[in-house]
Parts: sequence; structure tokens; C-alpha cells
Amino acid sequence: MTTTAQPTATEPTARTRRALRHPTLTRELASASSRDAGCRSMRKANRKRWNLEDWNVACAEYERLWPIARELETQRIEAQR
Repeated sequence: MTTTAQPTATEPTARTRRALRHPTLTRELASASSRDAGCRSMRKANRKRWNLEDWNVACAEYERLWPIARELETQRIEAQR
């Protein structure tokens, strides 16, 4: 009796391929990006914990991205109607 090896990786679905080609900015991505900006600021200043400056950098990044994400979400909802 012979067994066939199972594939190690699955083929991405059409939805996954579409998402990879056209990423959509969401509230969650804006939030993650802002946390990354705060962490970059912290590491650049050689600190191990956030301070007010890092928090302000993170907030500025979120405020920059959130209006864009909100508009994209509104357009997506209207297109579904």
C-alpha cells in the first residue's frame, strides 16, 4: 500500500489572492500601523517602554490613516447596496 504525500501548503483561494493584490485599509490595519509607528519611535530612542512621545507618534499615524480607512469602508458598504 502506497501513500501519497500531503501538500505542505494549500493553494490560496480566489478571495485570498484578490486580497493580496488589492489590500484594503481597515480600522484594524490603521491601528496596527499606529502601534508599529509608536514602537519604531521607542526603538529609535533606545527605550524599552513607550513614553508620551511614542504615544503621540502612534496617535498621529492613526489620525492620518483613519479618515482614509473610513472612506474606503463607506464606499465598500455603498457598493454592496
